[in-house]
Amino acid sequence: MDKECKYSQCLLLLLFACKFCLSKGVDTLSRGQSLSGNETIVSKDGTFELGFFATGRSNNVYLGIWYSSLAPKTIVWVANRVEPIFNTSQTSRLEISKDGNLVLLDHSGSIAWSTNLVSAPASSVEAVLLDNGNFVLRETSNASNLFWQSFDYPTDTWLPGAKLGYKMLSSNNSYEVQRLVSWRSTDDPAPGMFSLVLDTNTSGSEILIQWNKSVSYWNSGIWNGSMFPSAPELKYLINLTFVSDQSETYYTYSAFESAVVLWRFVMDTSGQLKLLQATRGLGYGASALTFTQPIDQSDVYAFCGEFGVFTGNYSSSCTCLEGFESTNDGVPGCARKTPQRCKTSTSPERGNAGFLPISNMTLPGNPQSLLVENADGCKSACQENCSCTAYSYGGSGCLIWIGALLDLKQAVDVKKKLHLKVASSEIQVPPTVSGNKDNSGDKKRSSIIVAVVVPLAAAILGGFIIFVTWKIKQRGGRKKESSEDLLSYDFDSSNSETDSETKNANDVRQGKKGGLILPFFSYASVCTATNNFSAGNKIGEGGFGPVYKGKSLKGQEIAVKRLSRGSGQGLKEFRNEALLIAKLQHRNLVRLLGCCNEQEESILIYEYMSNKSLDSFIFG
Repeated sequence: MDKECKYSQCLLLLLFACKFCLSKGVDTLSRGQSLSGNETIVSKDGTFELGFFATGRSNNVYLGIWYSSLAPKTIVWVANRVEPIFNTSQTSRLEISKDGNLVLLDHSGSIAWSTNLVSAPASSVEAVLLDNGNFVLRETSNASNLFWQSFDYPTDTWLPGAKLGYKMLSSNNSYEVQRLVSWRSTDDPAPGMFSLVLDTNTSGSEILIQWNKSVSYWNSGIWNGSMFPSAPELKYLINLTFVSDQSETYYTYSAFESAVVLWRFVMDTSGQLKLLQATRGLGYGASALTFTQPIDQSDVYAFCGEFGVFTGNYSSSCTCLEGFESTNDGVPGCARKTPQRCKTSTSPERGNAGFLPISNMTLPGNPQSLLVENADGCKSACQENCSCTAYSYGGSGCLIWIGALLDLKQAVDVKKKLHLKVASSEIQVPPTVSGNKDNSGDKKRSSIIVAVVVPLAAAILGGFIIFVTWKIKQRGGRKKESSEDLLSYDFDSSNSETDSETKNANDVRQGKKGGLILPFFSYASVCTATNNFSAGNKIGEGGFGPVYKGKSLKGQEIAVKRLSRGSGQGLKEFRNEALLIAKLQHRNLVRLLGCCNEQEESILIYEYMSNKSLDSFIFG
């Protein structure tokens, strides 16, 4: 009898203890239970598993969900991707707190992650891992009453049945947006730089892929009810559904042959959206790529990170700019080998920086445009700005870059050159000859070389000087004319010199060139006179380009015709028109006052007339 009592007591004690422990195969975490160490909960059909995991060489521990049958372990959701546990998971635990929230506690008992529900749920709650991979906190007696679900807070993976979209917040007329955000690296679940999100500006009918939640580099096109224009093949892979009402807007999808095939969208660390499939039960290496966008790796914005250069169409094709080195933290990007020292314009430490010309490369994104006279002015502007990292001067004028350079790509057909600000020590200088070695043979050879090279160099230099002098004469002082300032130019005095129609007409018939004075104005002064070609100064547009109203410092109004580069009127036509109008200067034609032909711009400056007399001529 005593033995039977002891046996019954032991059995009751064992059953009581099991109430507070979990073993593999259980899909539910109840109040009073906890999950720790190597313990997991598994969905009823055995597809998904929830527990603790670590990645790579890091000691960081995360709570996540993965496919139970796939190897290597394929993570589809991470709870504490922002706040990892920095020690072994043996002393950390997941449980339901007294207020009904799911909480993840570290070794010290501090909360590392929580469902953070404001209103406490019903007293009887449970956490369940469903067969579709959704981890829910629900009422025990009413399974449809959900207080929280992991599908509302995706990481980098979008599973069938989950929603991707946004909810309207009635409090301040804003949105609660769901994003798929890539991992920081293949071994770091922290939020990365690439994300998938619905475009709220198109009422959610378009999906975007963005860098840093700001720069969109791929879009799906507007949803037409059955497919996306930029991804028509998805129609044949999954059943995609779009839902939009007053409370929320979202996409969801179901998969073909879901009983056999496991489907998932992943916002990959490569910056590409990928649709992968795996056959149930195949195990190791079963995932196959069925869809990806952008298709080319080169179309991913800033894939190589700060100061990194994309050199090919492969995921590892990144290198650093000269003077920079890899950060070696698992994330693409480079840092300076020698830190910049830049304080004030009077600081002697400003000599620490120089500029390294780089060609055969696309210019970085997000430049700032400056109005300067020439390339030296552009260089000086960057030199004087401690935050400026590079400049470029060419047909687009002066461009400078502030902060990190992004989205650099190697290219052979780019004519524009980037000037990168680096430490002076990083600029390669040809080595000088040094040493005291006495060699009579070398001296003799040097004497012969000098005797031959010096006269030859002198002859070449003399020929070059003669050629330059001849070109200057041929140009007829054009260089001097191009430096005229439109703002301060005295049109009244210049008009008196060309006021004789008969004289100019005779000069044309006789082929004379000296009777014509046509000033060429600087591009900078034309920009200032027209308020930088502002829309408010625009008075019309014709077949060859827009016309702007301008004003000199003396108050004289002018009409500025900016020839369009795509109009078909090239340099030859531009010169012919300028020469013809300037020579004729008929009283029934609007007077041509000057020209501008700088920075790949072709501009004609006319006398402004308030009536319609210039319409057909200037706008035509």
